[in-house]
Amino acid sequence: MKSTNELMNLIKKAQREEFVDSIREESMDVSELMKDILAEKKVEIKRAIDMLILEPSYGYQIFNGRRKPTRIILLRFAIIFGLTIEETQQLLKMGQKQELYPKIRFDAAIIYGIEHHYSVEEVEDLLAEVGEKSLF
Repeated sequence: MKSTNELMNLIKKAQREEFVDSIREESMDVSELMKDILAEKKVEIKRAIDMLILEPSYGYQIFNGRRKPTRIILLRFAIIFGLTIEETQQLLKMGQKQELYPKIRFDAAIIYGIEHHYSVEEVEDLLAEVGEKSLF
């Protein structure tokens, strides 16, 4: 993946066709990243959809790249599959969602849960305790 400076230089100097080709090469769909993580964790898509508590057809559309996951679904995924903060931020970035920001109470609770290796149930309890909305 190109650095921010490399991308900025490309945007400024490239011809349109070169720019489009480069951007297409660089972008990995978030569904591909999610499938890679599942493969690494040896979890089948069907099982992941159940674990994420998604309606099956919607879940398959997400994993096939036909639908974009919401930020909440990406956060559920990160917690359920034990991603680090850095991996979670990358997942959110690739899903074109706002990264976790510690000054937002909901995000701070998610960060705390991830950093302390909380289960999704423990994160849910923490969110309720601080008066924030559920992940489900």
